[in-house]
Amino acid sequence: MIVNKEVARKLRDIGFREPTDYLYNHIGESKKYLDADSGNQLYIDKGFDNCDAPEKSDVFAWFRSKGIIGCVQLSHVFYFVIHNNKKEVHIGESFPTWEQAEDACIEEMIKLIQ
Repeated sequence: MIVNKEVARKLRDIGFREPTDYLYNHIGESKKYLDADSGNQLYIDKGFDNCDAPEKSDVFAWFRSKGIIGCVQLSHVFYFVIHNNKKEVHIGESFPTWEQAEDACIEEMIKLIQ
């Protein structure tokens, strides 16, 4: 599942530059622009305000490479973040769905870099 456009822009602003299969075009539509199997470009719009639309799993991996570990716990559907291997843990609130908890966790990790 890809992040929403607002989060994609925030990630772009903090330096996320990993390869992605999707982008958000200038009107907010997500478009697949790379065939993962062949590597061929399927769609590209060089127009105004495009940004990559990464998969959430790729975002979590990118943050781990920065020393920020985010995790969503299934049993309680909350998240925690460990920053730069410190024992400081940020525990989020409870969320009705796994996806909402993932989104909140990503937002919290973005704040740590901004």
